[in-house]
Amino acid sequence: MRDNEFTPFEPPTPEYDNSASSSKKEKSTKEKKTVNQEKTNSKAKDTAKEPFFKTRRFRITSGLLLLSISVFLLFACLSYLLTWKADQDSVMGHSIFEYFFSSGVPSPENWLGKFGAWWSHVLLHNTFGIPSIGFCFLGFIIGFKQTTKTDLLPIGKTSLITLSYMVWASIFLGYFNTYLNFAGGTFGFFINEWLCLTFGNIPALLFSLVLLIMLTTLLFNPDYAALWAKFREKTLKDDYFELEDDEETTTSNPYNSMDVVNPLKENELEVDNVSTPVEFDNSLEDDFIELEDPYSPESELEFEIELEPNPVESSSKETIEEENAALLVDEELYDPTKDLSSYQLPPIDLLKDYGSNSVASVTKEELESNKDRIVETLSHYKIDIAKIKATVGPTVTLYEIIPAPGVRIAKIKNLEDDIALSLSALGIRIIAPIPGKGTIGIEVPNSKPEMVSMRSLIASEKFQNFDGELPIVMGKTITNETFTFDLIS
Repeated sequence: MRDNEFTPFEPPTPEYDNSASSSKKEKSTKEKKTVNQEKTNSKAKDTAKEPFFKTRRFRITSGLLLLSISVFLLFACLSYLLTWKADQDSVMGHSIFEYFFSSGVPSPENWLGKFGAWWSHVLLHNTFGIPSIGFCFLGFIIGFKQTTKTDLLPIGKTSLITLSYMVWASIFLGYFNTYLNFAGGTFGFFINEWLCLTFGNIPALLFSLVLLIMLTTLLFNPDYAALWAKFREKTLKDDYFELEDDEETTTSNPYNSMDVVNPLKENELEVDNVSTPVEFDNSLEDDFIELEDPYSPESELEFEIELEPNPVESSSKETIEEENAALLVDEELYDPTKDLSSYQLPPIDLLKDYGSNSVASVTKEELESNKDRIVETLSHYKIDIAKIKATVGPTVTLYEIIPAPGVRIAKIKNLEDDIALSLSALGIRIIAPIPGKGTIGIEVPNSKPEMVSMRSLIASEKFQNFDGELPIVMGKTITNETFTFDLIS
């Protein structure tokens, strides 16, 4: 080649390394294969671990089969109760194969043929008798749960209660097997035969009744007192609460015919311990000094205001009264107590019993100390007292004082804070004067107040024997008496 000859430049073709891309593809395909293999292996393991009787197909199939058998046996047993004589003559004395496949067996009268006659005879005659129908009930609720995964009743508790009462009913009905030979089944027959031979006929029957009470107590623990009260309420005669004279019943108060059962007994009534005033006879005078009452009712002016009657209002009142009288004549009075004619009051045991505390929660020393401090505080302000006495209540003590003549009541009332400070009390109340009395009251909180419970108020003799249509109890007064009134009045 010559030196000055032109030669075109040809770039070298790049050489790509395809080994990396191919390896990546191979790795991705291998990973997909491993994932698919793991999935198939997990499915195979799951199917291998789960037994057949726990699969969904087995659960639904077995549930439907159990439901069908339970319903079939129920109708077979019901038919056996009506056709038991013909069914027993057909079944007894034959084996199961001979009975089903032999042509010389007399035909039963059971609704479900030979199959129903055989299995109803096995359930009712050879096991627990009529209570064996409980097996059909248990089979139905178990089959329903197997099929739908829904509990009609809790299976464990229901099975325990059903089987327990099946055993008791078999023993009880077995006592009457002489009248109906399959009433208690073979189990009840042999149990009663042993009981009658060992203890006698009457003790055997009493044993069955006692066993029923024991079984009910263990399973349910009922309140027999409440059940007895309900039983007595239902068995009371209707004419027990009616008056003998029909005319008196129509005109009498409708509340008198209300049948209300009060569970509180007479011996549970509590009598109020009325607090008596405590007299102080130290340095004070013994007699009360009567205060002059400046008020004289005779000094009032007498005047009258005459109002002319409104003819429109009087006429409207007359028409309303006539309409009401017509309604009373045409229709009978509505008795609001008929809707609650068998209402039973709740027992008092629902309320907490705080015990019956004595009235004397304040000691004599405390009364004397408070009296001396009140007198001393009043004497500092030159207020003389003629007499003082104390009435002890459940939470406060009322000190009644009679000031000496010439002492202004407002002067004592302004010393409320000073008296509370001297008594070291949280707060006192001065009643000046006490209504209906010529005294001034000072209420001082007790250092140890009593609990006025709702139970003691309701159980009080005053509330229970209160003569009213709608009695209300509010609490206790300063004299420890139960405060009761009629809401209607």
